Amino acid sequence: MVPSAGGGGGTGGLVIDGVRAPTQDRPSDGLSGAVDAIVGFAVDGASRVLRPEAAAAVATTFGFPLALALLVLLFLLVQSRLDDRDPKLRSAPRTMADTLVAFEDDVR
Repeated sequence: MVPSAGGGGGTGGLVIDGVRAPTQDRPSDGLSGAVDAIVGFAVDGASRVLRPEAAAAVATTFGFPLALALLVLLFLLVQSRLDDRDPKLRSAPRTMADTLVAFEDDVR
């Protein structure tokens, strides 16, 4: 792992084992530049808004949403078993092909 300067293009980035390290003065062009700008904006905004105290408060009160999600998952697992006992649902068509009626020619 030998750091070496250079790499062409005038970026002046650090090259370690043939991989150029990202630098702040890298030209931002095209799609990668737009993505970098959006991610940078989001990180800056989040660092201004989010506080460690708020994250700790949410982490201690996360039990209710987690329990609610588990209850919904349990309901979805049990619902198909409950629907199998309903005679109307059991006799209902299961696919779109079951609802189609074959066209019969008139014999007049």
